[in-house]
Amino acid sequence: MGQRQWPGPDPAHRHGLGAAADRPPLGAPRSLAFDNQGRLVMILGRRGLARLERGKLTIWDGRQIGFERPGSLTVRANDVLVGGTTGLLRLTDKGMQVLDVADHPWLFDTRGIIATGNGTTWLLGYRGLSRVATAALDGAFAAPRRPIPHTTFDDDDRRIALPQPGAGEQMVADGGGRVLALTRSGVLEALPWSSPLPEAPYRLFVRALEANGNEIAASGAPVLPVGTTQVTIRYGVLDLATPSQRRFRVRLSGLDETWAGNGTAQDISYANLAPGAYRFEVQTTDRQGAWQPQGAALAFTIRAAFWQTTWFRLAVAAVILVLARALYLQRTRVLLARARAKREGQVAERERIARELHDTLLQGVQGLILRFQAVATRASLDPATRAELDAVLERGDDVVAAARDRVIDLRAQSAAAVDLGQALAPLATQGCADTQPPPVVLRITGKPRQVAAGVAEECLAVAQEAVENARRHASAQTITVALHFGPCDLILRISDDGVGFAGAPCGAEGHFGLVGMRAGRLRARIDIRNGAQGGAVVQLRVPGRTAYRA
Repeated sequence: MGQRQWPGPDPAHRHGLGAAADRPPLGAPRSLAFDNQGRLVMILGRRGLARLERGKLTIWDGRQIGFERPGSLTVRANDVLVGGTTGLLRLTDKGMQVLDVADHPWLFDTRGIIATGNGTTWLLGYRGLSRVATAALDGAFAAPRRPIPHTTFDDDDRRIALPQPGAGEQMVADGGGRVLALTRSGVLEALPWSSPLPEAPYRLFVRALEANGNEIAASGAPVLPVGTTQVTIRYGVLDLATPSQRRFRVRLSGLDETWAGNGTAQDISYANLAPGAYRFEVQTTDRQGAWQPQGAALAFTIRAAFWQTTWFRLAVAAVILVLARALYLQRTRVLLARARAKREGQVAERERIARELHDTLLQGVQGLILRFQAVATRASLDPATRAELDAVLERGDDVVAAARDRVIDLRAQSAAAVDLGQALAPLATQGCADTQPPPVVLRITGKPRQVAAGVAEECLAVAQEAVENARRHASAQTITVALHFGPCDLILRISDDGVGFAGAPCGAEGHFGLVGMRAGRLRARIDIRNGAQGGAVVQLRVPGRTAYRA
């Protein structure tokens, strides 16, 4: 007769299903059973499960599936139930499902399972002998954390509890529904008409409250001292029938409004509590595992330090606002003082320049004009020469008058904002003494806005320089000055229909030509190029935040 034997710790290797290195060392088989499809199910060592089907061995490590120390196998019509120290596992063709002992303490170390014909399942484990409806047990695997209605006969009920410590069958049943269980006290017979003891009255209570290491009586509504951040609450149940079967759930209103399971423990600690009012509540289960509305509660208050009160926080916020405003005002005063000092320095410098221009350049030019006038009055000059000298003298008078106006402008306080369109208007009437001046056309588009005085001064200088260059060198028929007030930029464009630039746009040496236009002071962009239809174009684009005054 042929034999297959797995004496060693590696059944997969002994059966010829792969090398030992490919299988986890889970130990030798400790319990065997065939399921309803003829597959062999095994418990391996202290934490492994295996199933052999048509020569293929499937192994599950208890550490990976969350099921430790399996101890019993029970074959049913559509599944296999495995009892262990971490609960009850169901093995089906679709996979595994576990009822964890943390949610169902009465399933701890189940050693035997018997289903009777009247729809009842008996389970023998460390907590005692439990009776549950088979349908309720099957349905629990779909919602594994929900309590399962059951009745447990434990050490409090006639001392019938603990199973035998050894392996092997510890429960059997006959066809009439009679169930025999092997316990440490002997053989127990569970008759079909067995019923639980009547539900005994109980009283749930809060025993004590501990705050920062000091125990406080749980009576009334205690007020805890300032600085309390951690509390421990102890509670209990007065039950003369089955106190060991009680499970508890708690919640602390003011911190968390949801119930939290606390197992069979009769104390709980909370940390990092803020000052305020709290209400602690605790509920327990009956022998069927259902939560009972009758519970116990304790209200307590943690006193707040003065710096934790609302009025103190409001006062601090008010002080911060006052300080912020004071700092803002101080900063504003400092900035205004700096701007005033800078402005005064600029005015003083302008006055100095104006005095030097008046005392040197203007006086010198005026002297030259007087000498020319003396020459022009001589009778020996022919009429053509006299006419040319008169034109030059008139131009000189215009230059002196314009220079005096600029000196007066330098000495005067500049306005904060200027109408740039009005400032550009005189360009259309100014002429050049050397040649017949071409007409200057001024075009203004966009919504006119006040322009900062410094910006207007630079724009006017750029326009004057560009118009003068066009009159002298471009041989233009028309000069156009276009000013556009855009929402984001101020654009000044001077164009002509003359000959344009033959090379790089540059002024004569020693003079302020096109390159000398100081757009950099305005953080502006200047574009100097030949026009598409001929002539030259000078365009200055000044950012609106620099150009406009609100």
